[in-house]
Amino acid sequence: MKPKIIKNIIFFISLALLFSGLSAQNDDTIKVHIQNQIYDTVIIHETVILYDTIWKDPLINSYSLGFTTGSFFSVWRKFSNPIINLSKQRNFSAGVDVELEIDRWKFSSGFYLTEFKQNALFNFTSETIDSSIITQITPHNETHYDTTGVHYEFITFDSIFINPNNTHDTIVITYTDSIPHYDIDTTVVTYNDTVNTIKIDTISRDTIAARNFVYRYAEVPLIFKFRLAEFGKFQIDIGTGFIAGILIKYESYDYNSEAGKIVEHNKDDLYTFLPSLWFSAVINYQISENFLIRLEPYYNPGLRSIYTKELSYIKIPDRYGLRFGLRYCFN
Repeated sequence: MKPKIIKNIIFFISLALLFSGLSAQNDDTIKVHIQNQIYDTVIIHETVILYDTIWKDPLINSYSLGFTTGSFFSVWRKFSNPIINLSKQRNFSAGVDVELEIDRWKFSSGFYLTEFKQNALFNFTSETIDSSIITQITPHNETHYDTTGVHYEFITFDSIFINPNNTHDTIVITYTDSIPHYDIDTTVVTYNDTVNTIKIDTISRDTIAARNFVYRYAEVPLIFKFRLAEFGKFQIDIGTGFIAGILIKYESYDYNSEAGKIVEHNKDDLYTFLPSLWFSAVINYQISENFLIRLEPYYNPGLRSIYTKELSYIKIPDRYGLRFGLRYCFN
């Protein structure tokens, strides 16, 4: 037997004698197992070694890797818009996570891809003003007289009278006739009387338009779970935690009453970071030594609106859903 091995055996026996109950008995033969190797037989005379072996479990009982997916229903808390009516929803979430188990506690984190997709109907009335100008023209004639004065025309003629008793006796009478002349200048003025009439018509148009609202987030969950019960292949846990979401795609709209049309939101109108809480109940079923399936109904309330304070509307997402998962356990 090698000297180093003998020293180890002597040290082991010394500890056993120190901390164990001892009594003088018959000779005993033992084999010492160190690192799965069986060494030579050691005969201990008149000694019985009594000892207890205490096994200490590792800090992390197990860990697992899983894929989860599912659809959810969304309610927009505090959202009040008389024009926009949300109708159909097609929301989904999928991702992978790693879960560590310590005693009855579990901690999980990973990466989720979550998309809110809802169809909305815009129901509004727009008014347009149609104006027309009617021109009525009435012609008028006026005659203006301009008198320049009077001038006379003189006509002189002689009239001869013969005495009938004496033919040689004649009388010549000279007459002067004056004729006055009046010159009048007549000016005819023609003008049009124009009357413009403005006719205003108000046209009301009822409009119903559909738009798809899409908000896609990359999310990192931080979830703590506690095992409530375990029977057979079933385990029941409850979970709570926090989810941090980063906006990676959006399609969002609003109605502009001044322009009378639907407008698209800008990127500055939406928060990039969307925090939310997580509450869930977990049902695990162990289908084999390393695989289990999971059903997880959850409630995921948002902590703030997706719209920034510059917009008058508040739109806080509250999610209700059911996730289905398949996990591989590393025991």
